Amino acid sequence: MSSPSLTKVVRGGLWLYLRSLVNSLSGFIYWMVISAVGGAEIVGFTSATVALAGMVTSILSLGEGIGVRRFVGACRGRGDREGIANYFWTTALFRIITFIPIGLAMMALSYLDCPLEV
Repeated sequence: MSSPSLTKVVRGGLWLYLRSLVNSLSGFIYWMVISAVGGAEIVGFTSATVALAGMVTSILSLGEGIGVRRFVGACRGRGDREGIANYFWTTALFRIITFIPIGLAMMALSYLDCPLEV
């Protein structure tokens, strides 16, 4: 017989797998539609934009997602609700302070209409 905690772990793993599968399939369908509608040039520009946005986001986050999960879990284990609120607001303010100016700078650069050809 399996224990209730093992059942929860297996059920949670199944949902994570299904989420990953749906995410992958929807991404595949998205890129197929973009390539059918816009052609190779549009797919190139779109993939470069998505990659640049992902790279900037991952560099600017400085691992705060992992840190928040760790510290919120520790605070929850201690029953420290104030600590959870502090970590939440600190992370929210960090994201606002870093991502909004960078996003605005990227938008400003896109409006300059710089040629992309080398």
